[in-house]
Amino acid sequence: MSEVKKTWVLTTLNDVQERLEALIQTLEKEPEDYEFYDTATEGLTEVYAKLNFAVNTMRLGEAAFEEYDDDTLVAFPQHEIELDVNQWADDEDEEHTELN
Repeated sequence: MSEVKKTWVLTTLNDVQERLEALIQTLEKEPEDYEFYDTATEGLTEVYAKLNFAVNTMRLGEAAFEEYDDDTLVAFPQHEIELDVNQWADDEDEEHTELN
């Protein structure tokens, strides 16, 4: 895997982790049930969008911004944005196994 792609993936996943940790800390302090539910719903929606973004940009990195609109980048991953594991190789001679 190229260092650029690895850095991109780790950066997007760290963003997810930071948002999830902040949400957990907020929810632990939320005293009212109705506020808890609203905060949890909003926060989890943001976490899912960030996870979807991580998946949807994994193959292209920053170039995904030129190919897809914002709604597509944060939407649940679609078939047209599939990851080709062979694109991650640094060496063409490296063996790859197909995912079943």
